Amino acid sequence: MGEAQHGHMEAVGYDLYCKMLNESVRELKGEQQIQEKYETVMDLDIDAYIPDKYIRNEYQKLDIYKRIAMIESREEQDDMLEELLDRFGEPPKAVQNLLSIARLKAEAHQAFITEVTQKGDFIKLVMYEKTQADPKKIEQMVQKYQGKMKFVIDTRPYFLYTKPRKSAKDNKDVLELTREMIEDIAGIS
Repeated sequence: MGEAQHGHMEAVGYDLYCKMLNESVRELKGEQQIQEKYETVMDLDIDAYIPDKYIRNEYQKLDIYKRIAMIESREEQDDMLEELLDRFGEPPKAVQNLLSIARLKAEAHQAFITEVTQKGDFIKLVMYEKTQADPKKIEQMVQKYQGKMKFVIDTRPYFLYTKPRKSAKDNKDVLELTREMIEDIAGIS
């Protein structure tokens, strides 16, 4: 690596630099798919943070937050978990949730979902407005959730899931339920 490239790596951080380098290589090889840019926002009502007792050093904590935010696959999530175990010991539930949410966010982005928000008993999954979806598959997906989900056609179409308060019938955890819905939405577009 030359001195100029090394300077770029210091400016953006090693992980981001590697991702940017990989994207450039794919683009030069002609493998890069044209994909419009949009953000995906995750706002679920669960504890997802790094407690001060787990990582005391603020610089290390910020570095870990940045690296967790870049997780895009199960493998990357597992690698980060392994590193956290090695460096800091068993991560508390809030850190495990943070890792899961980072991966969920990447999966939602790949499924053309721009927003996943939970407000009380409702989970809303907003689709990217230019998403091409099969109407029959949308109908099948809504039926799968047996009256708990509806699809709303709007400027930004969205799915709205009504999660009943804890009951013996519906005891799925929010992360598990959200992951299932994201996978289903990925199958319709």
